[in-house]
Amino acid sequence: MVFRDDFIEVQPGFLIDPSLKLRVHIGGQGDGLDDPAGLCIGYDPEIDPGQLLVPPSEEDRRIWLMSPLTAHLVDVPMIFQSRRYDFVYGFFFWSIEGDRVRYKFQDDTYSLGLTAKVMELRHFPAISNNMRDTLLYAISSASRLTEVKGADFSSPGYAEVKSVEVWIRSEALVDFFNLPLTEFTSPEPGWVILSSRKIVRCEG
Repeated sequence: MVFRDDFIEVQPGFLIDPSLKLRVHIGGQGDGLDDPAGLCIGYDPEIDPGQLLVPPSEEDRRIWLMSPLTAHLVDVPMIFQSRRYDFVYGFFFWSIEGDRVRYKFQDDTYSLGLTAKVMELRHFPAISNNMRDTLLYAISSASRLTEVKGADFSSPGYAEVKSVEVWIRSEALVDFFNLPLTEFTSPEPGWVILSSRKIVRCEG
């Protein structure tokens, strides 16, 4: 099964596929660009295509108003998440290398296979029966994120950054995802570029 690309970037750095109830975004410890970060894949059965963003709760508003540092958030819509939200998987290494942002997935065929098996047993509708395609779809989508941990790579501060790339191990591409190496660029031995995006900047 190959998924149709229905991801919507509901906020910078946060993708949702309403039909699959799938969420993809960058998470991790710390806010600095050099801090560890991961691609977070989540499933929420209560996602409504017509309500991907919701107003902050009264409790959140009350807490945010207590500090001038967070008061501006009281009217900012929040990404919908129900109590039935379930974390699916997270894995990823990223860095800025010259004029590109590189997302490098370290997982090999064995670890991806274990992940797929665990997720199949959790019986998420639509995705548990197609975990290879789900993981491929989610990982590939990382190149579409327009912001990572507050860093907007189209901003003047990153004027030298021209592209975003997703790298995975060559053996994982062939042995786990069953895709031919000949259809992908190999930037260095043992790795292929799974997806990429040129960064578009507004003129003026």
